[in-house]
Amino acid sequence: VSYIQAHLVENDILYPRHIIENYLTLLRTKDLIILAGDSGSGKTNLVKSFAKAVGGKSVIVPVKPNWTSREDLLGYYCRLAP
Repeated sequence: VSYIQAHLVENDILYPRHIIENYLTLLRTKDLIILAGDSGSGKTNLVKSFAKAVGGKSVIVPVKPNWTSREDLLGYYCRLAP
């Protein structure tokens, strides 16, 4: 955790230690992690910067903002502006 936090700090990315510890614990125990939170709260940045710090790969799967169940998790069409 210290190595990862130091790597993030070197890249001006600041997360409290407990966030990094919790995320690492999830990675070790789950094969699918769903992060929820307000837009701009750092969910995607946490995943991408953490993967870069450990030389890993991240896959971001967008879901509808009102998604609340297991149904239709995959297959949502995310229309991005050109």
